[in-house]
Amino acid sequence: AAAAAQAGAVDVLRTLLQSGTKEPWCLVHHPAWKGHADLLRTYIAAGGDVNALDDYSGTALHQAAAGGHAQIVELLLKAGADANLDTKGWTALHAAASGGHRPIVERLVRAGAKIDVVQQWGNWRPIHTALWHGHPDVARLLLDHGARMDVFVAVGLGRTEDALRLLDAPRPEGFKQSENPPPVFWAARCGWLPLLERLLRDKSLLGKELPADHHYLEGKTLLHVAAEAGAADVVRWLIAQGADAKTATANTKWFYDCTPLHLAAAEGRIDAARALLDAGADLEAVAQSGYTPLLVAVNRDRRDVVALLLDRGADAEATATQRRTALCEAAAGGHLGLCKLLLARGAKLGGKSPTQTPLHAAAAEHPEIVEWLIARGADANAGAAGGLAPLHVAARDGPESLAILLRHGAMVSDSKVLSEALQRQHLQSVRLLLEAG
Repeated sequence: AAAAAQAGAVDVLRTLLQSGTKEPWCLVHHPAWKGHADLLRTYIAAGGDVNALDDYSGTALHQAAAGGHAQIVELLLKAGADANLDTKGWTALHAAASGGHRPIVERLVRAGAKIDVVQQWGNWRPIHTALWHGHPDVARLLLDHGARMDVFVAVGLGRTEDALRLLDAPRPEGFKQSENPPPVFWAARCGWLPLLERLLRDKSLLGKELPADHHYLEGKTLLHVAAEAGAADVVRWLIAQGADAKTATANTKWFYDCTPLHLAAAEGRIDAARALLDAGADLEAVAQSGYTPLLVAVNRDRRDVVALLLDRGADAEATATQRRTALCEAAAGGHLGLCKLLLARGAKLGGKSPTQTPLHAAAAEHPEIVEWLIARGADANAGAAGGLAPLHVAARDGPESLAILLRHGAMVSDSKVLSEALQRQHLQSVRLLLEAG
């Protein structure tokens, strides 16, 4: 069902519906998320429940709102979707506000969506999610429609006098400070430097960690928060006040040992990354995930940041504990532009991580990169840990890559290659391998 939904296969979906399959994620949530209008029309015409709800993905309306699919939102609302269904307080309006999808926010409000629903696990209302994710225009729209002003909203919008007035206002019943960033973190995140200066009277907060159970921040300091948001002026000011550009996050499950540079690299915040590097940030710092800032930037396809890190001396061949070079990471992610950049900057086609070459990394899912690597001299028979060649990977996961590798002289060295293709039932691959001997 998931494959049918992903491919937009209306006939397959119709057959699944007729068979009585009941999988909300596959039948209606995933098509809504991907924007497959034809699939949803088929589902609705068959009498499918547009309000099917689960604790993980919410409803189809949540998914369409998160994906920014205004046409799908309209289709679902006309079919009877309830704009106020929630999963642990998270509504479709939260999802739309988080993504900054203003037209969808406006449509949900017109459909009767409640403005100030509070998440059970974060005490956040849609206006908070809009601000935290960098969409002040959406926050202002929600205010115009009656959203309640509080200190976090005031800080997020840079309304200094309102923020100072509301700092000591009583919090709503059930409010948990451990699940909400202090106002000073909102100021850092939203880039309001004058307000931050007024709020930040206690310099010990510069490096202070939030409670370990905080869902959004997980041990980040003010500098982490500002770097992640790309608030470069705030980054520079915090460093001038004594914040350490090399500080790692606390030992928490989400962000263990990430530096501010990791987070700036992940989000493509080049000005913040430059400010951190100017202040001595560690280019080769390794997070618990095994990623250096360069590997993070490559993984997220942040080309400008990758170029900056290489300019500043990042080692393109370092694997850290992540066990991939930067070129392997780019090839595995299908980032051809980054592959070209890295090769031009000295990355090695045959450079091995402990487990693979770039050709191994591309062979599973990215035949266009396989073709490009071979055209530039990559060895189609290169070995890796365990004696596996790129052909083994392609036989298991990439029939198109397998055809390319065979065409360029890859040798079928043992029966395991054929076995891999048979186990995955890749009949085209089996045929190609038998023809190759």
